[in-house]
Amino acid sequence: MNKVAQEASIPADTTSHASGVVFRSVAIFFVALFLRVALIMVTKSYLAPERTEVVNVARSLAAHGEFANAYSPTSGPTAHTSPVYPLLLSIVYRWFGAGQAGEVAQEVFACCLASLLWGWMPAASSIFGLGTSVGVVAGMMGALLPINRWPETKGSFEAPLTAVMLAMLFSAFLCTWKRSQPSLAHAVGLGILGALAILVAPTLASALAVLLVLSCFRFRRDGAIRIVTYVLVVAVLAFFLLLPWGIRNYRVLGKFIVTRSNFGLELQASNNDFAKAKVYDNEFANKRYHPKENRAELQRVESMGEIAYNRQKLQEATDWIRAHPRRFMSLTVQRVFYFWFPNMKRPAQTVLLGLLTLGAILGGFRLYRDDHLVAIAFVSVLLTYPLIYYIVQSDARYVYPISWMIYFLAAYYLFGMWSSVRNSRTGTTQ
Repeated sequence: MNKVAQEASIPADTTSHASGVVFRSVAIFFVALFLRVALIMVTKSYLAPERTEVVNVARSLAAHGEFANAYSPTSGPTAHTSPVYPLLLSIVYRWFGAGQAGEVAQEVFACCLASLLWGWMPAASSIFGLGTSVGVVAGMMGALLPINRWPETKGSFEAPLTAVMLAMLFSAFLCTWKRSQPSLAHAVGLGILGALAILVAPTLASALAVLLVLSCFRFRRDGAIRIVTYVLVVAVLAFFLLLPWGIRNYRVLGKFIVTRSNFGLELQASNNDFAKAKVYDNEFANKRYHPKENRAELQRVESMGEIAYNRQKLQEATDWIRAHPRRFMSLTVQRVFYFWFPNMKRPAQTVLLGLLTLGAILGGFRLYRDDHLVAIAFVSVLLTYPLIYYIVQSDARYVYPISWMIYFLAAYYLFGMWSSVRNSRTGTTQ
């Protein structure tokens, strides 16, 4: 058992331990929820609704039962967004309406998802084999420090649900790795969970892929046939569960798409003569190139169709990148920096997020010393997940789905330092 787990003092009685984990998780959930709902009420953020593409599609689903009209009430069928979050949000609108009550419900729904994420930390820590104390620290840090508050409380994008799905997927893989052999039942569960995660956010496909690769190394001594069977079950089942969305897109839009259709649009809006690295600095380019902001671009979508439009946008983006390699590299370097050290609205937020990132780096080194397998899993996801965001305009909400990993590693470092100080004061050795 590693040092942090020893400090966690895990009870020997499994039932008692499970009850303790549940109690801590529920307590953190309600602390996080109370604080976030209070912020909504104090700031009255519900008085400034945001009509994002996700919200527009959810409203179309609620009113007409159609995945459509991402950019305007007439922009037509769409695959601009993944299906799961708009579908859930449409249920909120059906229950509470599309007015102010619906906006409040949307924001509370987002708060519930964020609170579920932080409440999950003690259970996740136990699954990782690190005891519950680190998870409690990470969960309470996340609950009490809503630094990147907008993704957690606004609900106009799928970021909080993406974070929950990543935490669940990561925990499920680690749970499997702690077993002596790969199980067919676990592979089936991972395939289902992986498909659901991708239907929430396609960026989670990278996490699924890298965790599958690591699974091959974890179970390398169990024989090639067992490993291949395990990987194939997960991958094939996930693909088949994505088929209905792909078939829908083929029938409605004319192209088989199992994720989203908007990559060309986002790439071109982020890489052009007027492009800036940060989304808020890129406002002029968005107003010039994005159909949600520009009437001429909207007419192009309506006349060409979403698939042809995005294909043309992709061509425009790649042509510009080839013609301006140094400018593209400069934008990319800036976006890498702003992903890991977001420039927030308030200086205190910027500083705190930066400190957490630095703490996570130190925590990653400490975790590698204590548990190679878990540390490699964390680092692999953290390195691969953001790759797509290095080539599009930077936004603090993009880092939110992996924020729990940053908080967790920072908490691991802090808890380890606290344990070292306590042991030195009591005269014990680690």
